[in-house]
Amino acid sequence: ENYPDADQVFVVGVSAGSVAAPVYGGLVADALPEAQITVFADSSGAYPDDPNINTDLLGLWGVFETMPGWDVNEGLTAQDWGFPRFWIQTGRHNPQIVMARFDHAFDQVQADYMTMIGLDASNLIASINANEAAIEDAGVIQHSYTAPGNNHGVFSDEAFYTMAINRVTLVDWVKALIANEPLDDVRCDECLGSD
Repeated sequence: ENYPDADQVFVVGVSAGSVAAPVYGGLVADALPEAQITVFADSSGAYPDDPNINTDLLGLWGVFETMPGWDVNEGLTAQDWGFPRFWIQTGRHNPQIVMARFDHAFDQVQADYMTMIGLDASNLIASINANEAAIEDAGVIQHSYTAPGNNHGVFSDEAFYTMAINRVTLVDWVKALIANEPLDDVRCDECLGSD
């Protein structure tokens, strides 16, 4: 209602807010079908798809009652709705959305939350890499920038403007993302991990 003529929208979510960022991006794309939508999720890439966690945790959040009625969602059960599925379903619903994530490879907050809900957080980077692989194996492109360290979030201080990995600054990478220019995923040397 406020910006009916918007031709570019950048949807950002940080921490728990980044979990649903792709779905919000899909909803924005539905409301503004002529606009270029870019989603940038900061610090939730490690949470895996686990059927028990899906029904318990996401059920507490009321996710299943509020997911969009997109055709691609038909037939999915509560157990199907893991965090990677948010990316997959949004990408299947609207492949034109540019989707990206940022994570620190050893994010202590994500590790702590995974441990609290009974998941193995001993190899966080393997979880991050496995989730991205699952999303992309489903045919959805997810651009990624993975930094070293155990911090959580990149928007809370000047790191967004100063961070660089292999001579690629995060701010320049995001500019290219918004411009929908071809770009490579960025990973620190210690971010390659093992599966």
